[in-house]
Amino acid sequence: MSNCTYSLSLPQVCPEMAARVEAVFEKHAETVEASVKHIVADTADSTAYVYYLKSGKTSHFLTNGTDSKLLYQMTAGNVFGNVLPEGMDCVATIVKVAEKAVILRMTRESYLSLLAADSQFAMDMFKLNAMSGVHMANEIANLSFNSCKTRLMKIYCSQADTSSPVDDGKWYPVRSKLTHDELADIVGSARVTISKLINELCNDGFIRTINRRAQVNAEAYNAFIACEGK
Repeated sequence: MSNCTYSLSLPQVCPEMAARVEAVFEKHAETVEASVKHIVADTADSTAYVYYLKSGKTSHFLTNGTDSKLLYQMTAGNVFGNVLPEGMDCVATIVKVAEKAVILRMTRESYLSLLAADSQFAMDMFKLNAMSGVHMANEIANLSFNSCKTRLMKIYCSQADTSSPVDDGKWYPVRSKLTHDELADIVGSARVTISKLINELCNDGFIRTINRRAQVNAEAYNAFIACEGK
């Protein structure tokens, strides 16, 4: 029930499909340039527009107004926005810019018209939405069947740079410098819990911190990945 290929980001979109989708959005959408931490869309906006991420990265959160849970991050080539049937409510979400981004924003009306008129565009949108759906299903399974500690271990392993080991290959540097608050958002737990679990993982020898950057023990990483694959 575990997923050893867990990732914070949705899969990369194939270049050919991204190029087709971008060409359509360029003709029918307005361009928005946004800096880091800018809120691109909340629940109300996301039902009125559909967005194409031309460059940069966005973080997508589920929220109840007080707490939030990072669902995933998107990179260039992806599309987001909730175009739902009339009368159907969507869950509360917030989209923030994680890396300086250029976004193409299309109105709901234009998007629906294009789906009806352009079969290739409609198929591309179906595939992109399916990618998001698969990721969400994996995340639900991750939350349902794994403890906070296991979810945290998955994050560290997914960010481990196995191509650049250090200390005679005994440790893998972690690519992202994630704060305890960010890890809490990703795991879906309190910051104090994350701090406690990080201390436990350090004591277990699973991770260590060098110059404020985490590293994953190579032997522990390989054992964890092997166990996840069973």
